[in-house]
Amino acid sequence: MKFLDIFAGIGGFRLGLEMAGHECVGHIEWDKFAQESYNAMHEIKEDEYCGWDIQEVRARELPRADIWTFGFPCQDISSASYAHTDATGLAGTRSGLFWEMAKTFRLVGKIIGRKPTVLLENVAALFRQDRQSDMGLILGTLASEWGHTEWDCVGAGTVGAPHHRARAYIFADDRSLGRSRFFPNEILRQPEYDCWKDVRCPTAVPERSSLYPSKLCRGNDGARKRLHAIGNGNPPCVIRELTRGIE
Repeated sequence: MKFLDIFAGIGGFRLGLEMAGHECVGHIEWDKFAQESYNAMHEIKEDEYCGWDIQEVRARELPRADIWTFGFPCQDISSASYAHTDATGLAGTRSGLFWEMAKTFRLVGKIIGRKPTVLLENVAALFRQDRQSDMGLILGTLASEWGHTEWDCVGAGTVGAPHHRARAYIFADDRSLGRSRFFPNEILRQPEYDCWKDVRCPTAVPERSSLYPSKLCRGNDGARKRLHAIGNGNPPCVIRELTRGIE
């Protein structure tokens, strides 16, 4: 299937979707440094759509895609924001860009007569009790536009990564497509990764008895580089497993 990578960052969604056999037809990213990393890390096709600001894109110019992926800014929602008094949720200037996406959804739906399947990712803090109003607004908006919405909190450790990194994932699509569920049982029931074991390169990791998170992330044994490559905000391995069966 073809997908459009929105709020692309350095391409966590893209890497996971391509590993699952899907094709990228365009991406949108505002940060110039993330753009540079994205261009260096991925094979950008000559005819690929490249957008900059989601607030300025024109719906008619967006490429036709079966899936839209986006992890809109989390700064006004994340747990870190609660260290300040200006945690404004979806009313914030950054996390509030979700509403720009909702507006674009409606326009594209009117132009082409249907809406693409949406896969949204953000911080697990959306499941906090004091963030339920934001979660309700997101789910309500998506459900009113598509009719079928699913969500769950998935940790990277459930698909084989040596770190937890739980994130909120939300799917939305047209109910008429008849898809029953997006989250495979294998993901929801698989236990978290055990004892920080790294099956990709076990010889480069210290003995488990002395392996604790701070040493793993700061040591000079190469584990830090591997964790960084796996993905921080949006682990590609999770996206791969969530989308490998979509047709």
